[in-house]
Amino acid sequence: MNKIFILLSLISIVFFDASAASFFGDNLRSQAYFEEGMVDTKRNFTEKHLMSNGYFDLMKIQLFMGRLEKEKEFFLSTMYETRLIREIEMQVSKPSNALEEAREEADEKSSDFGITFNEFLIPRISQLIEEVENNPNCMDVCFALLDEFFEIYSNFYSPDKYRNYFVRDYNWREFFNHAGGYTITRDQRKLEANNLIAHPGYLDRISNCLNKKVNRSYFFNQNELRMLKDCRFDLSLLDPGKSIYWKPKNNSLENVLDMNSHLYPEDHEKLYFKSVKFSGKGSPKIRTEFERGHDEYDVKLKIGGYEAHTENFLGRVGELIGFSQDSTQFRKTQEVIFEDKDDFNEFESFLYRKYGHRSKNFIYEMNDWGNEGGKIITFRNVSLEVEPKNLIKISSPDVFGWGRKNKREFRGALLWFGFFDLLDLKNANWRTQLVRTSEGLQPVLSLQDIGYSMGGGATFNSITQAPKIKAKSWNVNSFRDSFLVYDRDKVTVKWNDLTSYEKLFDTTTISDLKWMARKILKLSRNDIKTLLTESGFAQAEQILYFKKLSARRDEMVKAFQLEDEYPLWNEASYKTVNIPGVVQNGEVIDTSVGSVHEFTDDSTLMMIGQFIQRTISPNNFEQELQASIGNELGVTINPHLPINTIEHKDFTLYIARPGIEIGFSREVRPGQFVSYDNAQDQSVYAIDRYSFALTSRSGVEAALSQFFPVEMQATIKGFKFTIEHHRPYASAAKALKAPAVIMHVLPRLKEYIRYMKRNESITYSNDTEFEFKVRVGQGQNYRLQYKHERIKSQPVTVHKNEFAEIQIFQEKIRSRANYVEASVGVDIPLIYIPLLSVEYAFVNYEASSKMYHFEHESRTLNDAIEQYYHTTDQRLINELLDGNYNHPLLESKVKYLLETHGNMRMRRSRFALLFSGKRDEIYSSSSLTYEGDTKKFHRYYYASEDTLGLDNMVSAHVLWDKDKTTVEIQMDNEDPEDFVVIVNNFDFKKSLTSYGLQNFLNQQNTLYSGDKDFFRTDILPPADEVNHYKKVMSHVRVFLYGKGLMKKLDKLWDNELHTIIKRQLGTYLDPVDTVKARGIYNKLRTARTLHRQGKLNTKGFLQMVGKAIYGLKTREKGVYALKELFGKKHMFVMGEVYGIFPSYTYLQEHATVSDSRFTGSSWGKYRKRPPFWKFLKDFPIQVRPGMIPYRVNEELVFPQLPTGADESVF
Repeated sequence: MNKIFILLSLISIVFFDASAASFFGDNLRSQAYFEEGMVDTKRNFTEKHLMSNGYFDLMKIQLFMGRLEKEKEFFLSTMYETRLIREIEMQVSKPSNALEEAREEADEKSSDFGITFNEFLIPRISQLIEEVENNPNCMDVCFALLDEFFEIYSNFYSPDKYRNYFVRDYNWREFFNHAGGYTITRDQRKLEANNLIAHPGYLDRISNCLNKKVNRSYFFNQNELRMLKDCRFDLSLLDPGKSIYWKPKNNSLENVLDMNSHLYPEDHEKLYFKSVKFSGKGSPKIRTEFERGHDEYDVKLKIGGYEAHTENFLGRVGELIGFSQDSTQFRKTQEVIFEDKDDFNEFESFLYRKYGHRSKNFIYEMNDWGNEGGKIITFRNVSLEVEPKNLIKISSPDVFGWGRKNKREFRGALLWFGFFDLLDLKNANWRTQLVRTSEGLQPVLSLQDIGYSMGGGATFNSITQAPKIKAKSWNVNSFRDSFLVYDRDKVTVKWNDLTSYEKLFDTTTISDLKWMARKILKLSRNDIKTLLTESGFAQAEQILYFKKLSARRDEMVKAFQLEDEYPLWNEASYKTVNIPGVVQNGEVIDTSVGSVHEFTDDSTLMMIGQFIQRTISPNNFEQELQASIGNELGVTINPHLPINTIEHKDFTLYIARPGIEIGFSREVRPGQFVSYDNAQDQSVYAIDRYSFALTSRSGVEAALSQFFPVEMQATIKGFKFTIEHHRPYASAAKALKAPAVIMHVLPRLKEYIRYMKRNESITYSNDTEFEFKVRVGQGQNYRLQYKHERIKSQPVTVHKNEFAEIQIFQEKIRSRANYVEASVGVDIPLIYIPLLSVEYAFVNYEASSKMYHFEHESRTLNDAIEQYYHTTDQRLINELLDGNYNHPLLESKVKYLLETHGNMRMRRSRFALLFSGKRDEIYSSSSLTYEGDTKKFHRYYYASEDTLGLDNMVSAHVLWDKDKTTVEIQMDNEDPEDFVVIVNNFDFKKSLTSYGLQNFLNQQNTLYSGDKDFFRTDILPPADEVNHYKKVMSHVRVFLYGKGLMKKLDKLWDNELHTIIKRQLGTYLDPVDTVKARGIYNKLRTARTLHRQGKLNTKGFLQMVGKAIYGLKTREKGVYALKELFGKKHMFVMGEVYGIFPSYTYLQEHATVSDSRFTGSSWGKYRKRPPFWKFLKDFPIQVRPGMIPYRVNEELVFPQLPTGADESVF
């Protein structure tokens, strides 16, 4: 009888589900009333701001409406400033375009935030006022309005958001507490969810039990739920009521596969590139569009990686279960058109800037397009995402805040996450949006990023297993066939995540899990198999995933005793699967299965070794043996003949002692992305290094006392030949075991080039080196060292890029360097750990790099012309390898030429691994030619940064603070007078109270305000609501334009200039500040003299201006002097404060691309783009390809543009 009842009930559920669903705007509640023991921010907020003595207070509501209007105005202004920052820094847009985009973003009628306030939030408070005016005792309807209001308002205000001092607010305590998963006991006396309603099929039985009539929209209180338990009613049969996160959709597989299909391009419709997307850190993303009739459709492409498969699979599974997911579509290949050279250059430049050298590894094919330098690129394994036009995006909410842990769909999500090993649930991966429907705007909460799933999970049984989590490969091999441990008393879900939540599933009950189990168990065999196929998994992966998911499904049926409703599938174990050459005993053993997954775990030892290398330095035994720790293994043997030696009791002297140096090492370095070449995955690099040198050494070793040994040594390497061979492999294991082939390859390099893998490279170099050094205290617990080094190097690199095009780099490098180091530390075998150290480096360099590009090596030889070009390319490659650089046709193959010289000064200081101080001063003069266009730039950079904390280990800012100032000058040689100065000031506070934050913002206003306060303080909540702010950092940018400075300096009398500087530094100057003021004054006078002499494009001029601006201490003293020296028409100030976010206590994640920031009111005039920034946007210059080392660091030559990554402090 019970089985019949369940069957009839299920039939009635299917029949009534769709018609019974409520919607937002129907004046019905989405939960029961608050009860003792529940966490309910909504109730607390309502009682404080909207009610008095248990009734709604009309005056309070009207005051709150005023607050809401003020917040709308504030958010729209931050939208303007946020877009302006993004356009200036990320997109490097023209000033007019940047301002226009910012104005459009803040348009109240069209912006997402404007629509949200005007059409959703404000109307509900207006209706609340109307309801209370008509009925002062209003309850159900008024609370229904607030239920809907807070679902959206929680995106803008969240007073109880969890924060801590760790990076991204990671809750390490919670992570280790649930190392083995989350255990839910069956008989626990927790409160049940407070948003439960009954399906029509259960109403009679429930009414009989409660002895009262209940309807479809009735929410059960805790007493009634206990009564239902006593009547032996299964509470897991109750669904959530009106929900932002889950709905009883009853979607068919066909409907899910067809969802928004009309928005995707058909085969004949062409996708055109729009921009590179800077948000996120994983797979590269670009924005594209296509035309259909007179309409344009936007499409986002996520390129490559396992996420392209998993997010499509889980997105559709989520839709079948009842969640709202982004509309995505997997495609094995997808063509994108770049209409002209500017589009393609921006794509190359921005993609490299955001995602690194190997960001284009999923490009399968590239061909010319049109007559303006355009390209058509075929990407492989992509996920297309579209957004319906009725969608209004808001922001990332506090997902489990505002009482959502009282709701079934959030509590039961633990099983959904665990069943598919869905990880990385930080707030930034969720998004609230509004959907415009016939019933009005409907709120929807979506877990946006679901691609980090179906892998090894994050649970571990002991602390020694924890490091392996990072090293696990996310593929079908790592995905287990079990995720539950259960008995008659409890169920443990083997799921864990390093999230920024507190007590994430502490309210979850067994009935919540069982409810979710029923939703997942609705998936049929056909559903899972079809979706695995549609998501592009390889055939072997489909078979294994299906068997493992089937095993998990049956395990779930047994754990929740649901065999009567959902019969077991009893699939054979995945271990029975054997596919010759591909799968052995259920394990994928070959990566040539059409997949982008790697199937061999990264070496945990390699990962730990990299960590060690970052935190300690290996000892040097240069006379005997050099060994490094971590992911590089090898030796350098450097014997010298024991001749020309004079022995004395106090010293040993040797003159011109001849010797040789022979070295070999192999480094295995993991890559950020998996590349692809001829069906072979490329996830790691094996880097073989060989060296041979003839040396001569002179020196003296003396002991002035027992504890004061001294060594002086001069070494000449008159001839040094080095080789580096970079080869990609599918796994660390294969890279470690691969034979070294370079000695066989080098003699037949011309022939070998044809067979090189994509992303493979060979570098050979003839070097001359001279080194002189003095050491005191080597082998003791202290060191004092001085070293002078001169290097002349001429490396040649042969590289096959991701398009199978050959690139040959010819370089010439000269450098002179002086290093001074003093340190006290612990000297143990092989390792010297510094406790106190100060290091200085002074480097001068000259370098040139010419890249020859042979694209016809990758072409299909379709006709005689292509054959001719191919033959010509081969002949020219041979000429280059023979050292004949004067062939007349070679100049036509030069893609870019870089000629640069400059110098760098650095200081590094440490104390007990806790304090670190940095000072960098860089000057460079660079001539860059790209495809025939030549520009010359001068650049000066000065940076000062002090950090207290373990900067290379746990975040330094867990305990202490970090402040930084940078000054950069960029000068175009064709227009030296209109140089651009960029000042960046970072002011970090580890922790602030509400009062402290007010003071901090007021201090910032004193420093940076124009005609009005820079930062608003009237928008912050009172201290009794939010009184603790963690990791607060202001970041203010000041753009200064040289013409204004030079005009002002010409007009100022010397005493006026001196007065401005003294006012900047303070009213009452101490002797030290007096000297500093005089120094700044002298530097600006010198700059004025050089300007009058026409010597602007010199190191001396840039250094004088740069040091003078840095000396004005704008981070501490403000921009008064800059306003006086440059004038408001020749400067532009913009900035923000991280760690406040408009929802006040949110961490501002992905700071450079967040939708809204706590911004300052920008002022001044943004006149022009920094010239070097503009060039790097227009031309994809990079010093060298891939992972090839370069003696002159890129940072010495190129300015660093923002990348969209989080600030390290967060």
